[in-house]
Amino acid sequence: DIRKVEGKGRCVFSTKSYRPGDLIMQCDPVVAALNQSEYGKLCNSCFKASDTNLLRCSSCKQMYYCSRSCQKRDWDEGHSKECAAISRFESKSSPTPSIMLLSRLVPRIQSNDSKGDMDLIDGLISHREDLDEDKQQTFGQMSLMFEAFIQRMKNPLEIDPASTFDLLAKMSCNNFNISDEEMRPIGVGLYPKAAMINHSCDPNCVAIFQGKTVFIRAIEDIPVDTEITTSYIEVADSFLVRKKALKDTFHFTCQCQKCQNPVQDEELEGTKEEVDDSIKMNLEKMENFALNISDTKEQVAKLEEIFKFKNRILKRYNRDRCQTIITLMAKYVQLENWERALLSSQELVFLYQFYYKKNWPLLGLEYFFLGKLQKFQGNFREAFLAFREAHKILSVTHRDTKLLFQLEEFLRECQME
Repeated sequence: DIRKVEGKGRCVFSTKSYRPGDLIMQCDPVVAALNQSEYGKLCNSCFKASDTNLLRCSSCKQMYYCSRSCQKRDWDEGHSKECAAISRFESKSSPTPSIMLLSRLVPRIQSNDSKGDMDLIDGLISHREDLDEDKQQTFGQMSLMFEAFIQRMKNPLEIDPASTFDLLAKMSCNNFNISDEEMRPIGVGLYPKAAMINHSCDPNCVAIFQGKTVFIRAIEDIPVDTEITTSYIEVADSFLVRKKALKDTFHFTCQCQKCQNPVQDEELEGTKEEVDDSIKMNLEKMENFALNISDTKEQVAKLEEIFKFKNRILKRYNRDRCQTIITLMAKYVQLENWERALLSSQELVFLYQFYYKKNWPLLGLEYFFLGKLQKFQGNFREAFLAFREAHKILSVTHRDTKLLFQLEEFLRECQME
């Protein structure tokens, strides 16, 4: 049920009660584009990986497909027009996701294709008047880039720069970041129906993607006549970080209960001693320097040195400390240092239990990863316990996904050991 609420605009309310895991909404994007880093890894049409080699477009040599049917579908949905422009693109890489979205969206708007979706897009708010000078300049430059891009398209479009600017502004605050089943970002898409669901830092639903289809599922009991909410940002961050992220990108201030009473912030930003801004800046510079070291072992040695210092001055739940653990764990996996990776994952599970509510997908995924590390090292009982905790959460958030089927297979294997 969509209603207008004073001070919030359009809101989506439940017309019946929902249990954790229930599907609230499922929809495909009007337009979507892979991140450039995923080209050649995932299909440009369905956004899924393939067990066989991907097929490359023989003309632009940039787009890849898992099957002939996906290739034909993408050709019909817009690649036939943009292919020539991509092959003539000035840089040797593919155009940015924003340019790719516009190249698909503008022709559909002009042809009035999928009228219901177009009406919803027309109703999205651009917040043009709220854009700062830097954002206006960025969107202006992107409009010029798009204009240059479409001139290379087959049957170039006539466009209005002001309309393009408006579309960019709408997309910036209404697009969804598409992620794979492990919540890694892979692309962006415009989902005007799902975009009507408002934000809360304490949401009752999550958005999970299979390919480029979004599934909005309940993560807690939702009574009838309750507003449906998801989170647009990282909910584990402190109030001030969340407030800035929402204001900068979405142009509003959240009024949820968690923001009204930010009781966790003392821990999320907590220090064991007084830490001034110069120390924070130096730590950031040191970490950036470490990440630019080419040798991974040297990288890890430097990061561990930084982490020891952070451990001395930061409280355990401090978000900056947590981020360093995440970075180190990825490096330990890269070096196949499974013992250190295991210790890092155990610490992350402990932290995530504090940061997130009961059925939050990142907590479930970390339990799953911890279980895989335990299983790899032959600790089958510990692996089973981690997989069991992961299943409690992911059976809610990732229902009917390949990831959940894999988790259930691991559970069975551990039971047999």
